[in-house]
Order: sequence, then structure tokens, then C-alpha cells
Amino acid sequence: MLQGLSTEQRIEFVSKEDKSDPKTVVVLKPLSGMDKISLGNYLDSSGTLTEGYLNSMLDRAILEIKSPDITDKKEAVEFVKNLDILVLQEVFSKINEISTSTKDIEKN
Repeated sequence: MLQGLSTEQRIEFVSKEDKSDPKTVVVLKPLSGMDKISLGNYLDSSGTLTEGYLNSMLDRAILEIKSPDITDKKEAVEFVKNLDILVLQEVFSKINEISTSTKDIEKN
């Protein structure tokens, strides 16, 4: 039987760069195959990632940001826009990891 990703999953992610206390928790969901196909609309003609692609990926995958300083979606968007590139790379890597079907993910 074919297995799909459970896009209803909520995965809590904390950056290894976060030295604060309490930690900022980014709640993610896996992207479905259709989400990934839709993101293709944001690639440029050579297939290069664009800002639109990355923004759309974040918008689709981030469900919530748990932090005392963030109380609404507008603050969450501003927060993400201002993240350090190292943290953004971690977030994108985690989204890709949880959005790829593997035997280990299927078991969970």
C-alpha cells in the first residue's frame, strides 16, 4: 500500500543557535506533494529558488511560533523575516527533512 506523509503532524523545532531561555519553538508541518508542486510556480526559468519560493515554503510549513514576544501572525511573519541566515537554513532543512517520505518517517 502506498504511504503518504501526514500533513496533520505538528513538529516542534528549536534552532541550535537559540541560546535564549525560554527557547523559541517553531511548530512545523510537513509539506504535501501538492504543496511542493505548487512551490514550483515560484522557481525562476532556470529552476533557481527565488525569494517567493522560500517565503511560500515558510508560509505553508510554519504553523505557529511559540515565543512570549509573538502574539499574532503579523508578528510571526516579521520574526521569520528577521531571522539570521543560519537559523533560516536550519528551518528550511528541517522542513525538507520532514517533508520527505522515508521508512523512518513512515513509522512515526
